[in-house]
Amino acid sequence: MKKTTFLFILLFSLTSCNENLGIDNTENLPISKSVLFIGNSYTNYNDMPQQVKEMANSVNDELILGLHVPSGTRISDHNESMELEEKIDSRKWDYVTIQTQSSESALSQDHFDNNVYPHVLSIVNKIKSNYLNSSALFYMTWGYENGEFPSLCVNLPYLCEFEGMNDKLTERYTFMAQSTNSVLSPVGIVWKNIRNSHPEIDLYRADESHPSHNGSFLAACTFYTVIFEKDPTLLLYNNPEVDDTIETIIKNEVKRTVFNNLNNWYYN
Repeated sequence: MKKTTFLFILLFSLTSCNENLGIDNTENLPISKSVLFIGNSYTNYNDMPQQVKEMANSVNDELILGLHVPSGTRISDHNESMELEEKIDSRKWDYVTIQTQSSESALSQDHFDNNVYPHVLSIVNKIKSNYLNSSALFYMTWGYENGEFPSLCVNLPYLCEFEGMNDKLTERYTFMAQSTNSVLSPVGIVWKNIRNSHPEIDLYRADESHPSHNGSFLAACTFYTVIFEKDPTLLLYNNPEVDDTIETIIKNEVKRTVFNNLNNWYYN
């Protein structure tokens, strides 16, 4: 009897200790999430959302996937799209991603205030009107490989190089997520870290803007980590277009930047 009582107390103590330390004993249980991806070719290149789904499948998680990703679409086009409204209203999504056109969120403050942010607010409103518990999930994109085109960066010098453009996108996407009580997928931050630590990894296509297979894998890995709140280094998914060594480097960076700092990305 004493032995049984001791074992019960020991088990209770270990459980309480785990709770006090913030250890999540359910971390590896299968999870199901529904996500509608709103964007353009930046989102859809190399089937990035499908990669997130396959990453989830590899560890018995489930991603119910919706897409609205017409190429070249600006945030104003999304806001005026009846097709998008129908997709938002088609189910109770856990997350609806928002991706603005590649450079429009990095342009002047006046352009952002008048041509980007009002449309973002309207779309977040539509998401919440459909289902109050849905979260807008902002897709923080990256700077062009060598900065914006000279015709645009003449009056905005920070756009003339990757670093300045990327920092402005980081600032604006963070603001959009914070001000709307939403969630952030910090792809641009991971992108910058990989460029700095592993310049040999090519994240761009030849146009110096769109993602290569490496870049899309990086984005998918970041999205999986934010959506499921799980360690990306445990994923069993392998992209045949991405070298195994590069996959490992990217997973480790996503773990370091995103998973180890999960609370930084949720403003809801």
